[in-house]
Amino acid sequence: LITVTLTAMIESLPEQYGLPLRLLAKGLKRREIASELDWPIGTVKSRISRGIARLRKKIAAGPKNPTLW
Repeated sequence: LITVTLTAMIESLPEQYGLPLRLLAKGLKRREIASELDWPIGTVKSRISRGIARLRKKIAAGPKNPTLW
């Protein structure tokens, strides 16, 4: 259930943050993600960091649908 909820939260992020997080969750290293997306490594690192920050805010805000928790 936690994995399903976290996956749904990542999917709800804007693509610029969600895409590198999905690739990271699949086990790719940051350099591999940069190569795959043809992005500079700094962009990948910052978007992962910002994506994680957005996830933390969503988690702290609590569920919109309490039955999901």
